[in-house]
Amino acid sequence: MPFNDFDVFYHAAQALLYSQDPYSVYGVYHPFPFFILFLPLAALPIEVARIVWTAIELVIFVAIARKRALYAMLFLPVLLAFLMGQIVMPLLAMFALLRFQKHQGIAAAWLCLKPQLIGLLLPFVFWRMWKNERRGFLWFGGIWLVLLSASFLLQPNWVQRWFEVSGERLRTPFAPSVWGALSFLQNPFWIISAGGLSIGLLAWAYWRADFDILSVVNLLVNPVIVSYDLTLLTLFIKPLRMWIVLTLLAWVAFAFAALDWWRGEGLTAFVTLVALLFVTRAKRNAGAL
Repeated sequence: MPFNDFDVFYHAAQALLYSQDPYSVYGVYHPFPFFILFLPLAALPIEVARIVWTAIELVIFVAIARKRALYAMLFLPVLLAFLMGQIVMPLLAMFALLRFQKHQGIAAAWLCLKPQLIGLLLPFVFWRMWKNERRGFLWFGGIWLVLLSASFLLQPNWVQRWFEVSGERLRTPFAPSVWGALSFLQNPFWIISAGGLSIGLLAWAYWRADFDILSVVNLLVNPVIVSYDLTLLTLFIKPLRMWIVLTLLAWVAFAFAALDWWRGEGLTAFVTLVALLFVTRAKRNAGAL
């Protein structure tokens, strides 16, 4: 359903406007500060809010992807992000700031509104900030001081309510990561295999100490992402031939799921795996590893 996710964000923000519990809205799983961002849009009619949000997404995506936006738009995760009205595009901009080490504290703070995308990366980001941008910690702390203060002022029990509904969002066996790809295994072999592989890949990425590689590995091992989160690959993949490969893989994975030949988005993990192999090889050839 078009704008399904955006409509959830919109109605949750409207609940805030009317001093109601946003977690009473079906499909709300994000931390309370997330919905504060949508308050300006919640004051608009929903049809207008959808148009404004789509325009914001499009401007951000074109600004980040530039020339490759023309063909990256065919990448299924990108299409889904636009179709569902997801918040991935603003987060893509924040990842771009982290990648180029600009305003890292601000970028990391806003990314924490969707903690599953940044959680595994935070130690690396904080380490880089400590080395070359220590004032970023002031921005990070200041933004979250304001967001948390406003959140507790508006709804003191929001943490409890968030935990009460967040368990409904766990979809690890269906995720487009190694967890979904290995979900055909029985427990405990599934947890042991996926967990061991995730820890190994993450340790390797931290050893490489490269933001691009670590970001792609984060998508590959993350147990709670959704396929539209792979829009972040737009930052790290540039050649047209690779976008053709990734686009075909993404659509094939979707076809397997749509035809019930595979449960969930697990096969989409191969999209990220191919992207990781490409990024690693490109770094090695450029002498960055």
